[in-house]
Amino acid sequence: MEEIILNKENVENYGIEITSVGFFIDKVNELKSNLIGSSEELFFRGQKTDFWAITPSIFRDNSLSIEHILMQLPLLKVPHEFISINNEFERMTKYQHYGMCTRLLDLTTNPLVALFFACHSYGPVRYKDETDVKEQEANGVVFFNKRYSTPIDELNIKIVSALSKFDLSKDNTLKSILNDLTKQKVISKELAAKWRTPDCYNEFIDIIQNNYIVIPPYNNERLSRQSGIFLLTGCFNFIYKSDINESIIEKGYKDLRDEFDKEFFYISGENKATILEELDTYNINEASLFPELEHHLSYIKNKKNTLKTPSSEFVKFNYNDITESSMISGTEIIENILDNEQFKLEVIKGLNEKYSFDTHELWQVIESWTSIVDWNSQGSIISKFKVQIQKVLIDNGLNKDQAKKDADYICNNVIETGIKLLKGSE
Repeated sequence: MEEIILNKENVENYGIEITSVGFFIDKVNELKSNLIGSSEELFFRGQKTDFWAITPSIFRDNSLSIEHILMQLPLLKVPHEFISINNEFERMTKYQHYGMCTRLLDLTTNPLVALFFACHSYGPVRYKDETDVKEQEANGVVFFNKRYSTPIDELNIKIVSALSKFDLSKDNTLKSILNDLTKQKVISKELAAKWRTPDCYNEFIDIIQNNYIVIPPYNNERLSRQSGIFLLTGCFNFIYKSDINESIIEKGYKDLRDEFDKEFFYISGENKATILEELDTYNINEASLFPELEHHLSYIKNKKNTLKTPSSEFVKFNYNDITESSMISGTEIIENILDNEQFKLEVIKGLNEKYSFDTHELWQVIESWTSIVDWNSQGSIISKFKVQIQKVLIDNGLNKDQAKKDADYICNNVIETGIKLLKGSE
């Protein structure tokens, strides 16, 4: 089990614990009241643990070293999927949708969507601070910030998106990269010449070392349902040389925590399930956020799990189990046997002599069985009765084999007792 060092000071100074959806909405409304103008965007990111770094998938597991391959191969393998897409950023969003590693970080403008992802189960961990160790489900967290978004057709977006395809482990001088951007018609020759000069190269470096909030075209239903937006990460290192054109540019990675406000919302692991149930009443659930069929079926299955009750184990009916005496008509028994007080007394006495536990539940099953027409001769009814008796016996400590034998014995004994008393009353 993972052991996590809890930053108690950080939680106490900047963490806002969310215990209900209503409280969360109130806090978000306070944030919205501080927005400046109509174009400033409030964005959120939900993570199911409070100890993960905030990184796009390309920054994980050394994937950055093969980013140029990942960005190019789909165009070679399935070019027909990208015929209608004419810019690198939109291609990247399609990659992201289908699970490819990219330098896009998923965000949302809908705080309830972020809360939903923060409440996903991670599993038990051990939180440790200076004085205590606590084992629990991992805490979830919702990060947020506000910023103006950048249009996807802006030059900065085009440049950073194009650089994702470059292999910067080879000829990656400022001069060579600007030349390649020119060849690909991302920038003009005039702009490339300007950025190669000592007075203006910093304009280019500022672009590739910045991160951008981008609202994509909602060209797939999942993106629309989740009110998705992206943080496009630059994070390109610049290694300065006295000859500016020979300065090196390489791909770098970082934890993007400083792209978000110092404050954050956190959800104690023990409250995750309750908040997910509450979100469901707002129609924020797996089925509403993911349009694909497998997610609808998963939602239905998990939702109906709460209605499950134990079922009877299959027992093949054996006609040899029916005693000869039980083949007589049971009509008279059903009409009379439960009215016969001696029947109840004898059956309960036999059960009490055989078992040391409270046999009341066994009698309830017998009483229910003997209230059915022809209870003593209908094979399906007898089989069901035996299964019910087995369950009671197993619940009271008998093993499965012994419970089966005892259920046969009890069944035959009850039938014999009923027939004996019926004949004695004639």
